[in-house]
Amino acid sequence: MQGIIDAIKRERHLQDGIWGEQNHPNDMWAVILGEEYGEVCNAVLAQPLCTMSLKSELVQVAAVAIAWLECIEQRERASDPDAME
Repeated sequence: MQGIIDAIKRERHLQDGIWGEQNHPNDMWAVILGEEYGEVCNAVLAQPLCTMSLKSELVQVAAVAIAWLECIEQRERASDPDAME
């Protein structure tokens, strides 16, 4: 499992490097995550199935979900500094 977590962390750092800090509203995060999920679906439907591509897309989905969670927590801290304690 540690290798998977490390891959997700690398993807998060890569996303931050490409896009910078992301502070989207929840509806935009849903669109971003949906787009990434769509790429997972495309990878699953590809013939022949490329496991490497599927794994890469799943890592991206996980990284976007984590980024969204980080954004929510950041908003909560900004509105109530004691909310996350």
